[in-house]
Amino acid sequence: RLVTKEMWEEHPEYFPLIRGERRKPGVPGQPWNPCMSNPDLPKLVDAYAERFFKAKPDELGLPMGVNDGGGDCQCDGCEALWRRHGNQYAAFYNMAAKRLAQSHPGKYLAFIAYSTRCKDVPRGIRMEPNILVEVTGMVTDMHGALRGWKDIGVKNFGVYEYLYSYDSNRMAPGYYPHDIAAYFRSLYREFGMKTLWQEYFAWAPVIDAGRQYV
Repeated sequence: RLVTKEMWEEHPEYFPLIRGERRKPGVPGQPWNPCMSNPDLPKLVDAYAERFFKAKPDELGLPMGVNDGGGDCQCDGCEALWRRHGNQYAAFYNMAAKRLAQSHPGKYLAFIAYSTRCKDVPRGIRMEPNILVEVTGMVTDMHGALRGWKDIGVKNFGVYEYLYSYDSNRMAPGYYPHDIAAYFRSLYREFGMKTLWQEYFAWAPVIDAGRQYV
């Protein structure tokens, strides 16, 4: 949403440099995320925020999650961010949050801590107070990850969990509503979650329908 595929012809530099070439959007099997060191990012953030909240004024925040599948930029500037912080997107999110606080006070800058270069708690940086981080279930310790973000200034949290196995060979019903409820309650008690997402696929509906219903 921040960088659209229609921008390619005029601004290929907005797109990721991967193995020495800019990746054109829309090519099957070639995921992409925007370059995070491009100097035009501030004006792109302002334009995106303006059109987003004009269309959806009641939204809690401005969604700024990475695209699925990787395709992170490998230009010198982005590689420097990756080495410095262990999270290629953290400095960008801080910049965007500062601009959003000026243009749309009271709104969150929301992103999902996801994929290889955006998943981990960043080093050497303190996050802005209007940021909302949604931590994903791909981390090994959800409580620990949320505490890590909290330690660097994050005050607003969400959780994005996966309620299915990563393969389709499971025969036993994956049905444990009391454990799931206790887990989410414990997260809420400690972090006061603002959002909760549960991704679910029924590989075998005759087995999983009960969990889907709950």
